[in-house]
This record gives sequence, C-alpha cells and structure tokens, in this order.
Amino acid sequence: MIYLLADDLTGANDGAVQLAKKGLRTLVYIEPLGSHEDDLAQLRETVDVLAVDTETRGLSADEAGEVIRRAVSKLGLTNQTGIQVYKKIDSTLRGNVGKEIEVLMTLLEKDVCVLAPSYPQHRRVVVGGYLLVDNRPLGLTQYFQSKLPSWIGSYIPSLLREQTRLPVGLIELKTLMQGEEAVRHELGRHRKAGTRIIVFDAVTEEHLQAVVNYTSLLGPSVLYCGSAGLADFIISQSGGSEHPPVLTRAQGPVLIVVGTRNKIMEGQISYLKERIPACHIRLDPTVFLNQPEQALEAHADLALQALSSGEHVLLQTVAAGGWENDSAPHREREISIRNFVSELSAEIARTANIRDLIIIGGDTALGICTVLGAGQLQVEAELLPGIPLVSVESGEHRGMRIITKAGGFGVETTLYELVSSIVEN
Repeated sequence: MIYLLADDLTGANDGAVQLAKKGLRTLVYIEPLGSHEDDLAQLRETVDVLAVDTETRGLSADEAGEVIRRAVSKLGLTNQTGIQVYKKIDSTLRGNVGKEIEVLMTLLEKDVCVLAPSYPQHRRVVVGGYLLVDNRPLGLTQYFQSKLPSWIGSYIPSLLREQTRLPVGLIELKTLMQGEEAVRHELGRHRKAGTRIIVFDAVTEEHLQAVVNYTSLLGPSVLYCGSAGLADFIISQSGGSEHPPVLTRAQGPVLIVVGTRNKIMEGQISYLKERIPACHIRLDPTVFLNQPEQALEAHADLALQALSSGEHVLLQTVAAGGWENDSAPHREREISIRNFVSELSAEIARTANIRDLIIIGGDTALGICTVLGAGQLQVEAELLPGIPLVSVESGEHRGMRIITKAGGFGVETTLYELVSSIVEN
C-alpha cells in the first residue's frame, strides 16, 4: 500500500495519476478523514494507492502541521516505519512545505527527506538549489506571492530554513551527473553532518530517475517528497506495469470551469474557442458576490440553454476590480468566490445531467466535488503530463468523469487537447 499526501486536490490528482498509470488501483480520498473509518479500512484492502487531499496549502504553518498530524493518525500511519508515504508538494513550492515535511518525518520516524520538486515536463527545474519556472527564478514569476526576498524564495534551502528547524542540505547537478558513487558519497557526508532534508537538483526526467535510483540505499528510512515529476519515478519500486488508457467519448456537452486567474489560461481559452464552439460565461465577483442568488439563477439559465442546444459551456472567474477598498481578508474573499462558482457549477451539472467536467484550479475542484458529494475519485488515466482523468466513486454522481488541471500547467493548446481527447470532433 502506498499513501500519497497532497496539500490540494489537483496536486493529489496529478501525483496519484503517476501511480495509476503504472497499473496500480489508485483512489483519491477527499472526504473528511475519520468520518468513515470503516470505509478507510476497506479501502486498504481494495486499492493499491490511497491519495489524500489534506487541503493545507492555504493554512498557517501551525494549522497545516496539526492537520497533517490528524491525517497520519486517522490513516493509522503513526510509527509505521515500513509504510511507503509520498509527500506530494506544489512544483512552485506554494504552501507549508518545510513544516509538513518536519511533522511527517517525526510521526513516520524517517531519518532523511529526499526533496526534488522539479517537473521538467512543465518547465520547472532545480539548478544549484534554485527553482526555475519557465527559465526564470521562482521569486521573479507570478507564482511567488511571499513577503520573503525573491532570492530566498527562489533558493530552496533558504526557503526551507524559513519554514523548518530541520537541517537542510543540497546535492547539486554536478554531483548527480557524476553518477551513483558521487551521490552516495555526498549522501554519507550529509548524514554524518546531521542533515535531515536533502534538496536535489534535477533538469531532466533522467535526473529524477537517478535521484530515486541513487537514494535507494536509504531504504525505508527515507521520505520522498516532490511534485508529480518525482512521483512518476518512485512507482517503479511498486512493481506495477504501465498500460495505455482506453477512453470513451463524451455522451453530451462538456462543462468547463476555470476557477484560476493564472495568466496562462487566457491563451488556452482563446485557442480553444477558435476551434471548438463553446458558450463562454465570464463570472465577475464584483457582480455575483453582491447579488449571489440572482447571479446564480441568471448564469445557470444561460448555461443550461447552451447545453440544451448541444453547446459546450465554459465558466471563467475573471479578475475582480475594485477589491482595494474591500476590508475582507484575501482568503475569505477567495472562499466566497469558490463557494459561488461551486454552487453554480453543481447546479448546472445536476440539472443538465453533465457526465464530463473539466475543472481548472485546485480550490475550485475541491469546492465543486464537495458540493456534488464526490468524496472519492478513482484515477483512470493521464491525458497530458500531470493532467488526469478521474471518475466519481461515491454519491449520486457516481460515474461522472472529471479532468482536473493546475492553473499553471500546460501551453496554449492544452485546454483544446483536453476537450478533444474526450469529445468527438
């Protein structure tokens, strides 16, 4: 049994699919841990991989640590040194990475954490300890929202030292390229010096494979931590066999919900609309948060009319102007937006009996699944790198197919390719 712990839903899904595509039955569990202990016990008997969304990315460090403690306890993993756990993190290091590693290492009695957040397929690589996104240091990109200096936010060892008391070390690319003997020598030096978290450079997928191969001597004392990039290679330890997905075509129009305001989505949406007719409904928070009931009814009616005529529907949360005078905390505002979009999407899906749903953004995906009562998701296939198709395993919408994508993933053609993969052109 392999456990994967992620701090948001798209992260749980894109990490879990790396295991599923190796032939392992993989379930993403988003229901509140502890509410169905009997179900959890049964899951251990029926699945190979259990991925859990702890939903800790937006919490404070102390709150995140407490949630991780409860999750480990509810899963029965405390002091289970032989259990294989993968700590899935965001490839741009959002969230409480250091704190969550620290808590997990204590509870799981791990000696060392191997941390490799690189995801070369999405242009996130680590060189000299610096995380580069699209060839730019993380601290100089739209993904960096910390109050720390940009150089600290870009240099992973320094960032981690702001988040944890555990000693942090680095194995650079030049050492990795020298081969196994050089890496194991450095590992020995770090272990002797008391280093508990070892950050690895990696620029290619071959480098990530080498990280796993060269650290295998650490055995069960190691906690592997990284993005979906590293997850793709720890799976070889399980002995699963990879198999290609077999997809059926959508039975009706597709509902696409874009809850992220990542700049990359504008190009993806434009490319899609030029090639596939879709009713594009822009959701402006300055309007729908002032009159939520009226806005929900009006937007739902517009979407349902389009769907009834066979059109696909694209809901997009647009950037909200005028928030500078809003006294509500940022996170509270984001939750209000998520709740409206989730209620609207669920209303449309129920009324139109939507069977295929594409959701962009982890917060939005969690909100919609929660409203739909979709607490367990069976991972079916990876449509594009890090972009899975899952099916709902519980509740009245059992069998609904959902594609989840992190807002920053992909290129201009990505959204079009996702729709084309399940829709007859």
